[in-house]
Amino acid sequence: MADSIGWDVDAKALLEAICAELPFFIRAQARTATQQKAEELARQGAQKSVTRDGVVEATISITPPPMKGQLKALLAKCGVDLARWADHLR
Repeated sequence: MADSIGWDVDAKALLEAICAELPFFIRAQARTATQQKAEELARQGAQKSVTRDGVVEATISITPPPMKGQLKALLAKCGVDLARWADHLR
């Protein structure tokens, strides 16, 4: 079993803000997938907790390419600096 990893308060708040904007019928699935990916990325980076950046990276990585345009609008609405993530959002 993988070691438990913590979550920064800002990271958890961003995850909840993103999920709140999603349609109800995919919200739980998206939350679980994002949590798992964010925790995986944190472990790979030898971090002790998931950060806000980790949530952004996880969200981008699990989003299918045809949905990236909608994701940009969602992330912007949640206060994410899109310029910083431009390369990942292509």
